[in-house]
Amino acid sequence: MKNNLKKKRNLLSIAKDFEVEVSIQEDGFKGSWYRAILEQNPTRVKEKKLRVCYKTMFNEDGVSPLKETIERSFIRPVPPECLNEGVVFKEGSVVDAYFNNGWWTGVIVVERPDGSFWFTLMIHQT
Repeated sequence: MKNNLKKKRNLLSIAKDFEVEVSIQEDGFKGSWYRAILEQNPTRVKEKKLRVCYKTMFNEDGVSPLKETIERSFIRPVPPECLNEGVVFKEGSVVDAYFNNGWWTGVIVVERPDGSFWFTLMIHQT
C-alpha cells in the first residue's frame, strides 16, 4: 500500500506546464540535466514518451526553443532550491554544477584560497 501511495505522489509531482529536468542521452550530453516545460499531462498520456520544450536549448535558428519527445524515465521534477544548506564541500566531493546551460555531475578537484572550487565534469561517452 505504501509503495502505491509513493508512486502516486511521484506522478503528481509533475504535470502539464510544470518545469522539469530532462536527461539527454546523446554522446557528449549523457549525465547532464536541462530545464524544460512539460507540454503533456503524464496522467493522461499512455505512451512511454512525453513532449517537452527546453528553456535553455534552442533549434538551429538559435531563437526557437527546442521541443522533443522524451522517454518518461529521463524526466524528473526540478530539485528544491536549497539542497546545499549545511553541506561542506571539499576536494573529492561529487557535485552537480551548472555548465553550458545544464546541470552536470562533477568532482571537486581543488579548493581555491577564496573558497571557490575547481571541478572536473563527468561527461559520459559510448
